[in-house]
Amino acid sequence: MKGPTNNVTDAAWKRFYDGQHDELVPLCVNDSVDVIAGKHRGRGGAVISIESIGEDPEFLVEFGDTGEDAVLRYSTLSLINDTSR
Repeated sequence: MKGPTNNVTDAAWKRFYDGQHDELVPLCVNDSVDVIAGKHRGRGGAVISIESIGEDPEFLVEFGDTGEDAVLRYSTLSLINDTSR
């Protein structure tokens, strides 16, 4: 269950795929997100992979309008229907 980067632990991958949000893994597979900053601002998509963990984790997001994807930092994303941010 090893991820694409060395710092994504097996435990983090398990939580990501099991839908267990926490400080280390704030988004999980298939979460719907809006991009709130950066080059892709205003687009929406789904989280399909966790690329790194740490202070500002990175996620691979597939955009719903085109099917394209991009690796984006958590700080540029907003979980749809999330009232905590």
